[in-house]
Amino acid sequence: MISTMNVAKLLSVPFVIALLLPQSPHHTVGPKAKTNDNDNGLNNEFALENGPKFVLPHQEQIVVDQVIKEMKSGYGGTLVTKAGPDKTLDSSSFLSRYLREFSSVENKRGLKDYNYRFERILARASEYPTMLDDPRLDWDIYRSLLLYEQFSDGADQFQDGTGDDVVIRELDSAKDLAWMYIEHQSNGLMHNKIRQQWWIDHLARGFNQPSGSRVNRWFLLQLCFLADPNRRPIPPPTPDDSLKTQMRMPSAEDPFLIVQEHTKAPAFEDALHMIAGPLGLSFEVWGIDPGKMPSARILTVSLEMAKWPTDRSRIIGQESWSNPEAGTREYGVQFFHVVGQRAPYSHVSIPHDRKDGVFFFSFNKRLYVWSKAEMDDGVLQMAKVAGLMDDAMWVQLTSTQGLRQLKTTLTGQ
Repeated sequence: MISTMNVAKLLSVPFVIALLLPQSPHHTVGPKAKTNDNDNGLNNEFALENGPKFVLPHQEQIVVDQVIKEMKSGYGGTLVTKAGPDKTLDSSSFLSRYLREFSSVENKRGLKDYNYRFERILARASEYPTMLDDPRLDWDIYRSLLLYEQFSDGADQFQDGTGDDVVIRELDSAKDLAWMYIEHQSNGLMHNKIRQQWWIDHLARGFNQPSGSRVNRWFLLQLCFLADPNRRPIPPPTPDDSLKTQMRMPSAEDPFLIVQEHTKAPAFEDALHMIAGPLGLSFEVWGIDPGKMPSARILTVSLEMAKWPTDRSRIIGQESWSNPEAGTREYGVQFFHVVGQRAPYSHVSIPHDRKDGVFFFSFNKRLYVWSKAEMDDGVLQMAKVAGLMDDAMWVQLTSTQGLRQLKTTLTGQ
């Protein structure tokens, strides 16, 4: 079982730690209900003729055409062998063309081809991130995410082979590239209100599409995290990091409480004080009746950030009010690196819906808690708290998408 963290924690953990995480349980990508070509604006706003224009000099365009032709034949070729950073292959112009060619699943080899094409561009982008520099890529990145949603319900794996030779593989996808891109563009997105509003508007609009919120909610929370005025920069890894066993510890971005054996399980309100207080956080609970909440469940987990953790720690955390049958695996986005994978990037695993227990999210030194059963309401309300949407947009969303404001039922310092 993979060690998991919520969105905020993932973004604060040094990348070297993410590389140590094992594979997640298998969830095979399956076909969703058929949608028409006009869904999500793919035949209007996101039709190819409406995309930003990227113009390359003639000689560079010849190179791009050659690489695209190689990839269509299932051969990485130049994209793999040519050293970078290269002014053509590692440019935003090339990435835009690549995404417009390869963001759909084709019938011939389906997900296998799609996976290979994103594996190659993710590996290249992680080594030479100059291709992520141009903010005009917002359109292409989001369009590729919409196309991903057409065939996937947010699952991260697919079947390869037939009969006894069937293998479950991790799916490299537009979802992984979009996460990488938003992190790369974080400063620009936080300082350019027009771009920021464009992303918020489109992500929130996706809540009204079939299974759209399953993916969009986590990208919206990613933007909330980036907007936190108290967000701390990720410290660069040191040469000794690879030799140490990294331990997950309570922090403002990852709030939980380590307890001793035979600790008596505290009441819901008391547990929140015990978790938040030592971390310098206040807390606010939305839409939950504190008097009806059971006492916290003491969880037995591994806090070692390693492939095969051996410690057995006892904590009170987000999953202390989940169904015991669901185990202690936390509900949230996960990063993990496939064992044996040479490429220096991690997968982004989007969780399937869960309705049991509560969800934690920290913003501006305050821990916000709401029910997973009302996940979308809480995420949009969090975006409002983070200043990512104004009152007019909030009213529009709640009136047109069946969402509602969650009332504050408990606060604490």
